Order: sequence, then structure tokens, then C-alpha cells
Amino acid sequence: MYFCIFDLLQIVLENKEKVHQRSCPLYDAVERGNLEVVKLLLANGAELYSKQLDYKDKAGKKHRKELAHVATLACMGNRNDKDRRQVLKELVRAGANLNAVAARSRNPLHLSVNGSTDDANEALDLEVALLRGGCRVAALDKRGRLPLHYAFVKVGRHRDSGRADPIEVVSLLVEAMEEGPTEGASVDQEDEFGARPLHYAAYRGATVSCLLLLQKGADINAVDKKGNTPLAYAVMGEHEGCALVLLQKGASVNVSVHPADMVDGKKPVKYRCLQGHFDQKDTRRPYSLFQGIINNDWSGVAHVALRQFESFGLTFARAVEVAFHMQKVPFAKNLLGKQVSNKKLRDRVTNDRDLLACFAYECKKGSYK
Repeated sequence: MYFCIFDLLQIVLENKEKVHQRSCPLYDAVERGNLEVVKLLLANGAELYSKQLDYKDKAGKKHRKELAHVATLACMGNRNDKDRRQVLKELVRAGANLNAVAARSRNPLHLSVNGSTDDANEALDLEVALLRGGCRVAALDKRGRLPLHYAFVKVGRHRDSGRADPIEVVSLLVEAMEEGPTEGASVDQEDEFGARPLHYAAYRGATVSCLLLLQKGADINAVDKKGNTPLAYAVMGEHEGCALVLLQKGASVNVSVHPADMVDGKKPVKYRCLQGHFDQKDTRRPYSLFQGIINNDWSGVAHVALRQFESFGLTFARAVEVAFHMQKVPFAKNLLGKQVSNKKLRDRVTNDRDLLACFAYECKKGSYK
């Protein structure tokens, strides 16, 4: 059947029948990854742009349907299909613009990286072809994001905090940014939320990617517009290993966690706070980093970070009081069981209570079972 249709197409072209834009055969062939038909159409003068395929976004703004985007999406549908990648190369050879932008000002590289995963066996031939074809690795979309941002935060799934560490695609993009023109962009590029690739990497628990970004100059204590650092993102995403690495690399603990709608996909949690800290009725107010660590039951992180917390005024006894106040008695018990300093155990807390009185005052019945 395929050969019959192909022969028919050849006969039409040999008889110099015009390839009508209305039927958009080139777009159809590109979408299907039909390499031979694409070559035949291009050889016979098929146009690279069809005005009738222009579309409007939700805001009513009109956009061109670019062949480079169509070819990229086709490749993403089957990353191991060599014909689809060759179709993209044929289009570039014919003059297709790899830096044309679609809705939200995204170029083909934004699309391909957004569709990538952290599977080590996933082919990156599409991204390599786009980069070799001149697609700008430093292009910013409407949200001010590089393709690098989309290695971690995905269109339509920006609240996804599931662990993913796409080190292969991240290293490819970072190296491309080092080799080519960056037009002022860097691995520390802020998006419209003030978040940088390192923020999103921490939110996805991408420990190895975080290390690479730090090696390439990312600021470990950069804050977004909410006031969150990458360490705060790791706490919100509940990635203990990533938080530990950030702490070991020098992340400051003197920060608060500011729940943000664009990353916090869970229902707001009502954090009980020490008296006078915050208004408990407002569940979207910031909470301390230590409260986030306790809420995640990260006793290991707490032990690593306690010395740093002490340098900012949070004594060991106050840390235990916070755990009691949050009804995290097993957590407090773990801290107490590993403390050998009698002086720290005898320190006073709120209203000059010792830790035994604090336990009796703060803990509700059943919280210590």
C-alpha cells in the first residue's frame, strides 16, 4: 500500500502538478516521519510554511506552526527512529529555522528537553541533532526559562516533585552552553519566579545534577522571589539525600521555607510553631528550615545541620522543644538519645522550662506512643 501511494505521488510530481498548500502534504509526511516522501516533496519545491496551519493560543494570539517543531515532536514520539531524525536534518538542509519559536516562545530544544527523562538508556540523538543544527541552547521562553530548566520542571507538571536526576541531558546542555554563545544566559538563569535550574534540580532530588550545576558556578544560596533557596526546595520536595549534599556543599541553614504554589503541589500543612513565631491561622506563611526537616522526619539531616543551627541561635534544647511542639516525639527521642552533653540537656527553653517540663507541657496524649 505504501509503495502504491508513493508511486502515485511521484506520478503527480512528474506531471508537474502543483503541491497544494491546502493539503499540507509536507507537514503530514513530517508528522509521520516518512523520510522518502519528505525528500520527494522538498525536491519538488514544497514550501516550508503553510499559513493555513497557523493557530491561536488561549489568549487569542496567533502563532505559526513551524515545521521544525512538528519534526521535533515527531522525533519525541519515537526517539529511536532514525528516519524521523533524518527528516529533521533534511528540513534544516532545506532551510527550516531551528530557532523559530512557537507558543510561549519555546524553540525545538525547549520541547525536546521537556520531553526527556532521567532514563540513562534514553537516546539523546534528538538534542544532539538540534544543537549541531544551530538551535540556541541559551534561548529564553516566555517564562524566562532555558531548555536546561525543562530538564527538571515539566510543562503541565510543574508541581511534580518525584525523584528524577537527568544528568545525561543536563551535562549535554551545560557543555553546549560552555562551548557556544550564551547571550548573557548562564546555568544560574532566573525564570519569572526567580527560580534557577538548581532550585528545580533540588526539588526533583537530582543530586548528581545539583553537583554538576554547583561545579559550573551555580549559586547554592540563591533565593527565588518567594525567598526559597535550593535547600528549601529540597525540603519541600522531600529529598533527604539531596538536602544532605547541599548542606555538605555549604548551603546556609539560616533560611525559611516559603510554600509556593508553583512548586508546592500538596495541600498546605498546618505547621505548629513556637509561641510568637508566626500566626498559626495562616497555613501559607513561611516556616523554619528546621521545622521542615522535622516534618520530613529527617533525623540524619538534623544531626548534620544542628551545629550550623546552633551558630544561628537554635540551641539543642530549643531544637528538641520544636520537635515536642510539632508532636514529633519519636524524632525528639532520637535527638535526645544521641546527645552526650549534660549541659545541652539541662539548657532552659521557653518560659524557663527544662526539657522534662517542656515535654509535659507541649506533648498531647498519644503523640509519644
